[in-house]
Amino acid sequence: MTAPDRRHGIAGFLHCAEAGAAAGLLAATLSNRYRIERELGHIRPPLPGRHPMLRRATGVLLAALAILSVAPHALQAQQRQYIAPRAATDTTTLPFSGGVLVGNTLYLSGTIGLLPDQTVPATATEEARRVLDNIKEALTRAGMTMDDLVQVQVFCSDLSTYAEFNKVYRTYFTKVYPPRAFIGVAHVLFDARYEVQGIAVKG
Repeated sequence: MTAPDRRHGIAGFLHCAEAGAAAGLLAATLSNRYRIERELGHIRPPLPGRHPMLRRATGVLLAALAILSVAPHALQAQQRQYIAPRAATDTTTLPFSGGVLVGNTLYLSGTIGLLPDQTVPATATEEARRVLDNIKEALTRAGMTMDDLVQVQVFCSDLSTYAEFNKVYRTYFTKVYPPRAFIGVAHVLFDARYEVQGIAVKG
């Protein structure tokens, strides 16, 4: 099970558990209310086979059971749209896709900003621009913009370039900046300075 599957599975489980708990609580409340009102003489004993409060509670329970049975299938039915997909049967490429859109949420793989000849740009500024352009391109392919990002992680092998990266980073947003982690690491693949990944949600 992938990370998106686990998230949606847990969300569905919690949603169903909350629905079941609410139905159980309502059924108990209705039953207690009926008992108290009958003891006070506010209502007459029901005819054989008739119990209005319990019938109402039964209806609530049946509705909750319907939610329990339908919610997981609805989550599983969400379509996935892959960005730069790579199939597991293709052993000649790296074993990951560029991103996956599940519902209205896009999960982006980590990306770096190499030159066309697969070398690292000479300056931190140029590399920052290239890696963020790659993120922007992936978002565009999913019908999103940089402002749709809700979480960003930056892995950096040279923390002395923090200010340079931020100077470039600021130019890619027009609204509120998303939450971000800037993490110092010993090395990034291909000796790059930065690797960036993120999560975006269509607004």
